[in-house]
Amino acid sequence: MQQLRLLPIALTASVFFSACVSSKVYRAELSMREQCEAREKVLVQEQLERRKETANLTKQIGELNRLIGNQEAEMKDLQTELSAKTQQMGESSSKLLAEKLDLQKEVTSKNALIAQQENTLQAVSSSQKGRQKILNDLKAAVLRDYPASSGAQVENDDQAVLKKPERHLGLEHRPRHQSGAFADPRF
Repeated sequence: MQQLRLLPIALTASVFFSACVSSKVYRAELSMREQCEAREKVLVQEQLERRKETANLTKQIGELNRLIGNQEAEMKDLQTELSAKTQQMGESSSKLLAEKLDLQKEVTSKNALIAQQENTLQAVSSSQKGRQKILNDLKAAVLRDYPASSGAQVENDDQAVLKKPERHLGLEHRPRHQSGAFADPRF
């Protein structure tokens, strides 16, 4: 019986001695545990940094989305403004084109009037030249028929006037006829 009593003690001692770890293994396990805890701290620190970066990136994405939304609204406003200005320019262009056409018609009518007046001036000028030629021919004929010694003079301004003393014309001073003209039938 005594052996039986020793048996639980022996079993307990064998379990106790067999369950014990050597100091070398214990130190290795302790070192590995410390390394794991240090890695865990580093990983936790990196995880916190990544969370901060993620939060910052999310914030930046939100700001960029707001900026894009604002820019899209501005682009829409600018396109509306561009459309309105294009329409105004089209209307202005139409008005300017209508005014231009009116002015061109006016210029054409004025040019036609100027051409007509120039033709009239040319006709008047040619008729004046023809009249002047006739007057010059008449003056030459009078000077040829009445020499300068006879006292005849020809004035050639707007009309040819023959001035000759009455004695050379064969007219005497006669009283005027009742009609107020000379009695000579040539007058």
